[in-house]
Amino acid sequence: MNVIWRGGWIGRARILSGLVLFAFALTHFLNHAVGLVSVEAMEAVQHWRTAVTRSLPVSLLLAAALVIHAALAVGWLATRRSFRIPPRQVVQTVLGLAIPLLLLPHVVETRGAAEFLGVHDLYGYALMRLWSSTNGTGQILLLLVVWVHGCMGLHYWLRDLDWWRNLLPLWAGLAALVPAFAIAGFLDAGSAIAALVAAPEGHAALAARLNLPDARGEAVIWLWSRLAVLAYLAVLAAAVLINLLTRIAASRRKVEITFAEGPRVTGIRGMTLLEIAESNRVPMVALCHGKGRCSTCRVVIERGEDSLPPPEGAEEETLRAVGAPANNRLACQIRP
Repeated sequence: MNVIWRGGWIGRARILSGLVLFAFALTHFLNHAVGLVSVEAMEAVQHWRTAVTRSLPVSLLLAAALVIHAALAVGWLATRRSFRIPPRQVVQTVLGLAIPLLLLPHVVETRGAAEFLGVHDLYGYALMRLWSSTNGTGQILLLLVVWVHGCMGLHYWLRDLDWWRNLLPLWAGLAALVPAFAIAGFLDAGSAIAALVAAPEGHAALAARLNLPDARGEAVIWLWSRLAVLAYLAVLAAAVLINLLTRIAASRRKVEITFAEGPRVTGIRGMTLLEIAESNRVPMVALCHGKGRCSTCRVVIERGEDSLPPPEGAEEETLRAVGAPANNRLACQIRP
């Protein structure tokens, strides 16, 4: 099996759900860029794009990808035993956890309003809402957070492949151009909508075309947006609480690890060997950041092999793929 698909079913679920979401974000941002032509052109492209993304099969696929990707991130937060991780992983994780906070209100204001309040959530509607509140800064922030998080994930997934490394300048250029054109199109179209609604007749015409929500509808949108954000924050708080309670429960169960020609350190039972090494500042390479895919954290067990559970799942798959001897294990997977 190719190295990029190793990592067990959890790793593949993370990758596939991330690819689905990245494809949606890419097409959405390219649609933003059409705003450099006109709002009408944006909405014409949006018509064809949403004919696909809002079809029942694709809607279910997107919803499943979002839930799976978010659930895996929250699960990582709940079960991680050491947060002494590389800075790039910190950045990617923080950005990923921040996305729902910025995205949920936008989804409620657009797709939710369209489905339950009969709003025609074309670009004119979204631009008018965003421009009347923060001049679009919140949407630009969401765009950048999503794009940087997605590009980091894509790069760290494919960076071991020759064709990816050889074309890296091209990918870097595209990674910079897509958000630049998307933001430029968004700002240009937003300015046009702002000028239109500044005139009373322009606002009235837009309101009639888009079936804007009344005061009661606006109150419903406001409430749903806040409830969605509060629900997500509650999930994050529960994950942190589970992590803390697990740490407290395990804090008295210590394990001692001796590295060949290295230090003797202690960790908490339940931590992976990689987490124990990181928490004790023992250098250890792990290019896939503990996903059991790259095998760079492979170690040789010289003593105590019989006390470890046998390899399974992602570890067994990767060790078999690289032809590792029986006493080789993945530090990111074994829990002494």
